[in-house]
Amino acid sequence: MPVRALEELLTRGDAGLGMLIIAARLSLEKHRRPGYAHWSAVGLGEMGDADAAPELTMLMRWAWRARAIDLGFSAAEALGKLGQRAEDDLIRHAELVQRPERFWFHYAAACLATERASDWLLRELERNVALADSAAAALAILGRKDALPVIDRALRRVKPHQLSLMSEAVISLHGGQRLLGTDATDWRLRYRYRPGFGRFPSLLPCLHAMLRSDPAGRAAAAKAARGVPRSVAAIIEWAEQAGRMDQMDQAELSGLAGAGEKPHQAPPRCEACGRNASHHRTGLALCAGCAAPVLRIHAEDLLAVESSSNDVFEVLNVLDNSIMDHDTKRLPETARYARWVQNQATCHLLIERGIETVAEGAAMLLAEADAVVEGRVVAH
Repeated sequence: MPVRALEELLTRGDAGLGMLIIAARLSLEKHRRPGYAHWSAVGLGEMGDADAAPELTMLMRWAWRARAIDLGFSAAEALGKLGQRAEDDLIRHAELVQRPERFWFHYAAACLATERASDWLLRELERNVALADSAAAALAILGRKDALPVIDRALRRVKPHQLSLMSEAVISLHGGQRLLGTDATDWRLRYRYRPGFGRFPSLLPCLHAMLRSDPAGRAAAAKAARGVPRSVAAIIEWAEQAGRMDQMDQAELSGLAGAGEKPHQAPPRCEACGRNASHHRTGLALCAGCAAPVLRIHAEDLLAVESSSNDVFEVLNVLDNSIMDHDTKRLPETARYARWVQNQATCHLLIERGIETVAEGAAMLLAEADAVVEGRVVAH
């Protein structure tokens, strides 16, 4: 990910904005590479200039047609960062797009979080049956409880693969877990590649976008939604009886299919040996016995990654690329791959703590290891 290059462009004002817009256009018209456009969208969002709205709506349209979920997600969130000034472009361009292709426009409207965008979503829920589930999810993100009667009517008309997301929207609006996750808010981390998800957080709307992008995914979503009631009242009653109003797992796509008790919250286990974990100093759950050696290993790994600079972001780029290449080739997981993933998590933690140099990061990890050995770290 070109973090430092984007940071430089963000300091250039109009010149940087123009370069990002050109990059976005070239990504579509010449290179046809969603990955290039993905980072252009991130940069345009961070710029916060409403002049970027037409480019971002174009990227959302292309993302849906190309099944590029990471680009759709980043472009929608970028548009949301432009604020009220982007309302006209969002709604005007959405109305020009065929109704089944408005998925990312719905999420962008939720990110805008303005009254006009919210009202447009309510109209979409009433008239756009093909995407009633994404409109319902967007309204749930906004907390529009007045949408429940409209959702109730739509539940009787939607296809089976739409029921799971609509059910989650009902649960959320009735006081269950919000549809937005707790992923990193720092743009330098939020849009990076992660094992199992790609370059987007584990938000339920994104997972459903991935499922509905092909016939096999839609069939899987429909199968997972078997037994989901087709009315708001029935969904709420089932959820309350099952004790799941505050336990909806946003990562699983089972919706309300299959009754069950409230899940038991097992204590965290050490990721190195499996015993009860008590230390969480590197983003990993570790027991007291494993914490010090694992911290030292992570410090050594951080120093050993082949990078031309002392920048943690450069090390993270190497790790991201290695993990992505491994996942793309669908290779079996190995101990080396597991180390990459663990080191990736450590880099994220360092950056979240404001540590962006390899030397400082390694020193912090070694100091933590010494503190564990000397008993100066309080277990938590």
